[in-house]
Amino acid sequence: MIPLNLLLKLVSIPLIIWLVDILTGTVDYISLLPYITTGIIIGGLGWTTDALILPRIGNLPAVLLDGLVAALILWGSVYMFPGSTITTVGIAITTLLIMITEFFLHRRNVFSDYAEIVEE
Repeated sequence: MIPLNLLLKLVSIPLIIWLVDILTGTVDYISLLPYITTGIIIGGLGWTTDALILPRIGNLPAVLLDGLVAALILWGSVYMFPGSTITTVGIAITTLLIMITEFFLHRRNVFSDYAEIVEE
């Protein structure tokens, strides 16, 4: 069974990327596939790193690491999907929204797949 936290990441992150595109026009992927693929990569990698480091270093450092990883993957996504574009502002807005989402996913034990609730 897929962990709830992972499922939420795999659904919310592609939606965040798509919403930033719709609302700001700073993300321009060539089709629906890049939104889904990029979101799955960010969510899957984020969940894996959270499982390994979140209990050890706490919420805020884990959120900052999630943001760095998301920004790098977003930047690299234009190379994975030729014809797609994303501006620096698009990367910044998308990363910020992902980090806010991650912060609350980490804080709420109902969404936590980890052994303990992470307190700051």
